[in-house]
Amino acid sequence: MKALQDAGHVVGMTGDGVNDAPALGQADVGVAVASATDVAKAAASLVLTKEGLGEILMAIKGSRNIYQRMQTWTTAMITRKAAIPPFLALALLVWGAFALTPLLVVLFMLLGDIATFALSKDNVVPSTRPDRWVVRSLVTTGLGFATLLFLASGTVFWVAHYGLGLSIAQTQTAAYLWLVFAGGQTALYLARARGVFWAKPYPGKWLVWASVFDIAVAVVMANQGWLMHPLSIAWMASLLGAAVAYLALGNAFRLGAAAVIRRVGPTRAARAGS
Repeated sequence: MKALQDAGHVVGMTGDGVNDAPALGQADVGVAVASATDVAKAAASLVLTKEGLGEILMAIKGSRNIYQRMQTWTTAMITRKAAIPPFLALALLVWGAFALTPLLVVLFMLLGDIATFALSKDNVVPSTRPDRWVVRSLVTTGLGFATLLFLASGTVFWVAHYGLGLSIAQTQTAAYLWLVFAGGQTALYLARARGVFWAKPYPGKWLVWASVFDIAVAVVMANQGWLMHPLSIAWMASLLGAAVAYLALGNAFRLGAAAVIRRVGPTRAARAGS
């Protein structure tokens, strides 16, 4: 078993007795059957509750679904954390203005969390082979999305306040809506896509309804001027359109990065073989 693991294989082991405990502990996935001894169950990473081995397939599928959702969450968090705080700092240090009031920051975080929680019910496609965390790929993708979001956020703030002459209060509302649309929603849909964002698997109903709720609440509050300066419907529509453009640009970046990785991978393998 150790030789297989050293060769890069993912090894599973089933057992029920005391003598199986060392192997169950060594395996990547140790599975103790329903009738196993307490020692075997303690050493295993998975314990079946029914007779037979059919539940192993369910466990594999469930764990791979969880992995896909965790990958989406990680990419989205990298995107948000690497883009939004620098944008807030940019507005303060370069333009001498707060891009968001403390209250708007709290509102954005609350709405963003609602959609993020819905990822736990999102539709995903489990991989056909064992998954391994490729941190470099996740970081590269997240930082690429974050760079686009940071540049777009700075552009929205500058155009609103300096280009079109909105007051700082109106600009803060515009920045808040932009972050709700792009940072809160678009970032999730970019992160969940494994190819083009409109391809299957389509977003789960809970994620869709969470997005609809977040956008509706933000739009109504901004239009009515609740806890912020009111903003026109035309501005809201423009910001929503800009978020869609960010979705398209981010998706183009993902496809381009994936193509580069596919080209570089065989090249490195060939060099290693030579």
